[in-house]
Amino acid sequence: MEGEADGPRPPRRTVLVADPSPENADSLALILAECGYRVRTAGTAAEALAAAVGEPPDVLITEALFPDADGFALVEQVAAATPERPLFVLLTGRVVPAESVRRARFDAHFLKPADPGVLIDVLMAHASRRHAGPPK
Repeated sequence: MEGEADGPRPPRRTVLVADPSPENADSLALILAECGYRVRTAGTAAEALAAAVGEPPDVLITEALFPDADGFALVEQVAAATPERPLFVLLTGRVVPAESVRRARFDAHFLKPADPGVLIDVLMAHASRRHAGPPK
């Protein structure tokens, strides 16, 4: 049975990784895929928005800066265009003020290079909360 031998596995969740660096996006996608996530990548904010609207992800992990826009605007657009709000994770190489992160409605914020184990823990906790349902 699933999860008996190797511990609990995350439900098959869809993660969209938006990063203008193909190396960053691909390496994170590989790590997430090995952990059981279905991962798509996008190299621009426009590609990420189109991917999110076409097939809404459970999680959006985004960089703060893109050549065509920024991750803050992307989160706003995805939230407005998708029927169910994904978990929004900011994964960036630049220092961003905590107030800006909160105002943009990011659920988590990591500075590159992020510890993959901590990132996976955040994704698993989010999945667990979604499947637990409303409090009784």
